[in-house]
Amino acid sequence: MSNRLPAFTRVLARSLGVSIDDLDAAFGPCQKKEIAGVSALRTEVFGADISPGDEDYLYWRYFSKDADKSTLLCLRHEGEIIAALGTEPCSVRVGEHIAEGVKCADAIVKPRFDGGGIGA
Repeated sequence: MSNRLPAFTRVLARSLGVSIDDLDAAFGPCQKKEIAGVSALRTEVFGADISPGDEDYLYWRYFSKDADKSTLLCLRHEGEIIAALGTEPCSVRVGEHIAEGVKCADAIVKPRFDGGGIGA
């Protein structure tokens, strides 16, 4: 994170009260074992209606063979997931040129951290 977005990284690290190195270590792909934590975050933000089947959805969307290279990124702080961002590959055509890119989905931030340098 720090190499790609140095100004943003400094602001976010300061907001969380951590070093840039600690922030870099805290941000990265979610692991299968973290699905329950991401689902709990989604339930906190969106309400109980999202809960039934949410862990199954997250597994299917980001970890199954059908996931089509989609990635779920997590930001961890003090033992909990405080933000998550889903990405999926996409192609954009401009005239005759096709550019490969990534589009974002499933962006979410724990409410008490919203406005402190992260936001969805």
